[in-house]
Amino acid sequence: ILLILITSITASVNGQAVRRRTMPLPTLTFPAGKTVVEVPFEIDSGLMVIPVSVNGSKPMRYVLDTGASGAVHNETSLVDSLNLKIGGEIQVRGVGGGGIPSTAKIAEGVTFNIGGVELSNGHLALLPSLRWGHSGVIGREVFANLVVEVDWEKQVIRLYEPAKYQYTGSGVVLPLTFDDGGRPYTMTAAAVAGDKTIPLKVVVDAGASHALSLDIS
Repeated sequence: ILLILITSITASVNGQAVRRRTMPLPTLTFPAGKTVVEVPFEIDSGLMVIPVSVNGSKPMRYVLDTGASGAVHNETSLVDSLNLKIGGEIQVRGVGGGGIPSTAKIAEGVTFNIGGVELSNGHLALLPSLRWGHSGVIGREVFANLVVEVDWEKQVIRLYEPAKYQYTGSGVVLPLTFDDGGRPYTMTAAAVAGDKTIPLKVVVDAGASHALSLDIS
């Protein structure tokens, strides 16, 4: 199974929706002489977990999430070792804008390294999480800068330099639309009694451990 994402995503971070603050994208640098990098990932409770280095740190376990509008660091015990420059705060709410808002500190000028691909001058939100075993979440920084090919069977992602990527497979193209928060949606349909089908607009969220969730309204 191959999932290829060529998107510019602004969405929720670790199940939290960033409220009305657009973060500039980091600067992309590939290793010398390379236009593609292959990175292994773990499957943990249905989530893709990749090694991410922050400001030259040892690789940490970050969830790769198409529904994340920014990078979030959850492991508070490691914060002091990451040489972070705190540049302000941001309010977050639950997905859909519900729940009581909480405040997260924002580090600026952060450098992420994934398999040798460097994303510099980025932002990192500091927000404790109940997701045990994961140091953080990363999304938009990756998907808005790179072509991301996910090979679920081999458990690797391939990061391509967009200007030099050409798809040669036989996959199906699914058009995406984006809501005001930047979450990516596609259309599908649910079969009900008889031959009747109901069109559904569903969010594409690699940070969700379930296969499908439907909201009843």
